Amino acid sequence: MISKLPKGHWPFGEYFGDGSGGRYAAYPTLRRCGVGLAFLLEGSFNFGLYCALIGTVQTVPHAEVTAALVLLLHLAPNTVVNCYSDNKVFVDAFNKGFDYCRGILNSDFYQDIFNLMQEKHVSFLVFWMPNHLDDDPDKERATPAPEWVTQVHINGNGHADRLAKFACRQYDLPSDIAKQIIANLQLVKHIQLRLTAVLCNMPHRTIHNKLPKPLREPQPTINE
Repeated sequence: MISKLPKGHWPFGEYFGDGSGGRYAAYPTLRRCGVGLAFLLEGSFNFGLYCALIGTVQTVPHAEVTAALVLLLHLAPNTVVNCYSDNKVFVDAFNKGFDYCRGILNSDFYQDIFNLMQEKHVSFLVFWMPNHLDDDPDKERATPAPEWVTQVHINGNGHADRLAKFACRQYDLPSDIAKQIIANLQLVKHIQLRLTAVLCNMPHRTIHNKLPKPLREPQPTINE
């Protein structure tokens, strides 16, 4: 599925980007995200790229914004590109423009994206489509798939998803390290639940009615 990357700049066409949280996605301190990009030529997979998400902020939304940035870094100048992502937050934010993106999470990445578009004179169009349509096409979704989505788009999104997951497998923490940390986290969780149960089952405190404060005698004034 991973063919040799082209030499030099990447061509115009249709690209699909995705991010994955890996095996330990549920544990923020252990999470190592992966980025996947797939290029389709005439409806068929042509080449793809996978890489680790760099930095201390290891979240899937961050990885999916990074996919668009990595794509722009490799594109040839003066090209027209359609980029498809299953991250609706990213797509909606991007399509609202640079002024909107300056005030949201990952604003520095959005700024790099818009700067590269301007420097390279790239027509960079971003479209949203649901994820995992190849695995579960009949699943009820809050936002239905756009009418333009075809099997080609489903395949492209699937390729990007598999590349992102492949990246996670390459850069995940060793299992012997992660298992010990997870065991300690589970132990802390059980202790917290036990303490909560103890506190919730303790007898209610007796609340004594407070006696009213005695009225203070008025103090004589200066004239008096």
